[in-house]
Parts: sequence; structure tokens; C-alpha cells
Amino acid sequence: TISLTAPTSGTQVTAGTSVTVSGNASDNVGVSGVQFKLDGVNLGTEDTTAPYSIVWNTTGVSAGAHTLTAVARDAVGNTMNAVAVTVTVTSAQPVTSTGLRTVVTTGSISANSNQLTLPSSAGFSVGDWVIVEIGKEPGQGMRGTKGVGGTWPSQSYATEAQLLADKSQPDKSYRWAEDTGEVYWWLGGQWYNMPPNRPNTFFRGTYYMGKAIPRSLQAKVTAISGNTLTLGGGPTNGFAKVTVSGANVYLDATPIINKMIVDAPSGITLPVGNFPIGGTIWISGRTGFTFSGSGKDQTKLFSPKGVPSAQMEISLSPNALVKDFTLHGNFG
Repeated sequence: TISLTAPTSGTQVTAGTSVTVSGNASDNVGVSGVQFKLDGVNLGTEDTTAPYSIVWNTTGVSAGAHTLTAVARDAVGNTMNAVAVTVTVTSAQPVTSTGLRTVVTTGSISANSNQLTLPSSAGFSVGDWVIVEIGKEPGQGMRGTKGVGGTWPSQSYATEAQLLADKSQPDKSYRWAEDTGEVYWWLGGQWYNMPPNRPNTFFRGTYYMGKAIPRSLQAKVTAISGNTLTLGGGPTNGFAKVTVSGANVYLDATPIINKMIVDAPSGITLPVGNFPIGGTIWISGRTGFTFSGSGKDQTKLFSPKGVPSAQMEISLSPNALVKDFTLHGNFG
């Protein structure tokens, strides 16, 4: 004889949890093994040692009713089926908010300072990451000029003549000249022009790498005093490269969303809103994970100017589902 002892019929289990399935089996010849089954399909391998049980990982199992049973096998090959039990798998409640919010304001910061002054610091907390957007610098965030958060390449010379005269460079270094805004590449003991249609251009040159790219200031809030945020971390350790006044300032939603993903068992649902993204959203090793917004036109993840384009990377996550939001990079 064989019977299932756990779970009992009518049990509800939450997707993503582990459930012990167990049974009792006896036979006058001797029980050789018990094979548990889910919806008629083998659940793991046969258990050949009493007490008979297996751990059922419900990750990726669809919501709804499912049938569990077991088949006992004796030493001469006879089999007997246990009476089936029905269990109901319910979807884990997605995380909808863990500190996710939108804070957009303006601010001012001086060159070589990490003190960002706002009209009001309401909405910001120590540990948040902020983005001070390009556009209010003397160069107005144009290619070939310095951004509040620096530039790519990070090292510059006042003039092209000074740049070309400096031969003491690590191989494959990029530098730029502030008088022209143009980028050069040091390769094999000589300078190459990166923009097209210049003498000594590398290959044919490239428009996008031909001039220095201004960067927004991305940094972590380390202290708040009144309406002034002290910044640290990030590419410049929180210090501005040029003075700006009235620049757009955003709360960076990237680290908040990434923590929501780490903390959620099966998925997250983002609320209605426009959320600035200054980095990459990561989903890794999360089988069946659902990343959802509240609608394509209701939830928007976007890149402010001067930050890496908004993107998601999903790896080692079979059956992951991404839906119902807009991801807008900084290409236009």
C-alpha cells in the first residue's frame, strides 16, 4: 500500500517556496522505491530509502491547481499508485515599492566642490544616489566641452598643441584638447585623430568618439544639512568639475530598483511614474522572475542627459518576464 502524508489535499503553497512531499509505503515483498509525481510527471528521482520524501521547489510552477501522487515499486516489479491530492499554487505577491519615488528639482554646485545646494532637500535621504544633469555649464552640455561630472576622456589639455607635444602616454590612451574639443588616441608611439576628416585619422575616424563627451555628475548623498547635500562616490567622488547653477537634479532610481529585485522572491511591479535611471538594472539568477510596470504609458524608466543610456541586463534567469513599462535611453 502507499499513501501521501504531506501535503494534504487542498493545501495552498506560494510559488517560489519549497514544499516537502512525503508518503508511507509498505509491501509483503518489500518496497524498493517510491516515485513522486506532479501532474503525472516524475518529480525528482525515485526515493529508495524510507521514510519516503522529496523537496518540491515550486519556483516556475504556474499558479493554479496541481495534482500530486506517488508510485510505489516492490522488489519483483509490482507497482501501486497513491490516491492523488490536489494542491493550489498561488503567485507570490510582487513587491510594489521599497523606497521607490520620484524626486526632481534644481541645484547649484561649484567647481571642485561636493556641496550641492537645492531649493529644498525634501525627498532625499542619506544613501540616495543623485544625478546632476548636464546643460547648465558654460558649454551647455555640448560635445567637446566639460560637463558638471567631467568628460570622456577624463584627461584634457588646454590646446591641441600641448596635447600633441606630450609623448609620455600609456599606450591606447584617449585625451582631448579643450580649444577644439577633439579627441586623440595615443597608439604605438604616435597620436591619431579620432574625428573623421582630419589628418592622421585612425582608420576613418568616428563622429561619436571624435569630440569629448560631457558627463552629468552622479554621486551618493553622504550627508544632508538643511538644503545642502554632501556628495561622495561615483566617478568624481562627488566633486563637480565645473560650476553650475539651476541644473536639473534627479533622484537616481537605479539602486532602489536593483534592491527591490534582490529582495523580491518572484517579481516586482513598479508604480505609475517617470523614474530617472543612471545605470543598469540587473536581473540575474532569478528563474521565473517578473519585472513589470503599471502600463506601457504609465511607468517610464528614462536616462537624463549625460549618463549611460538606460538599460537592463537579464542573465541566468529562464522564464523571466519583462512587461508593461517604457525604457527610454538618452539617444533622443
